[in-house]
Amino acid sequence: QSVAATHNAPAAIDLEIDMDWSLRIADTDTVPLALIFNELLINCLKHRPPDSANQPVRLHLHELRGVGRLTLTCPGARLPEPFDFEQGVGLGTGLGLVKSLLPREGVTLMFRNEPDGVCCEMTLQAPVVLRGSRTPGNTC
Repeated sequence: QSVAATHNAPAAIDLEIDMDWSLRIADTDTVPLALIFNELLINCLKHRPPDSANQPVRLHLHELRGVGRLTLTCPGARLPEPFDFEQGVGLGTGLGLVKSLLPREGVTLMFRNEPDGVCCEMTLQAPVVLRGSRTPGNTC
């Protein structure tokens, strides 16, 4: 809600979690991933059109066989043309920061336009994601 308040945006977020809570984020990657997620959420709230402001942002966390997937859908938003995250084309300051913070291995980040908005999908796997007992502060 504090992120939404900063950008004068409604704070409605639909959250769906289907996770194996034994997945952990490696200690060296927790801060960069938290900053990445924060920037993605800020971009979503900041760049969606005013007529979509009352539609909730959708956040889905899912785990399958040791791979975590975070999907963030921003209703009404569209990616700029041209846009290529891998090549750095069409990135503003925020997504440029996200690209620079991505761990070299174990994380993929994809963006796509969908009929109802922009979908951002982050896949987390080894060596960023570890399997093991839950430890406060580093679960995925």
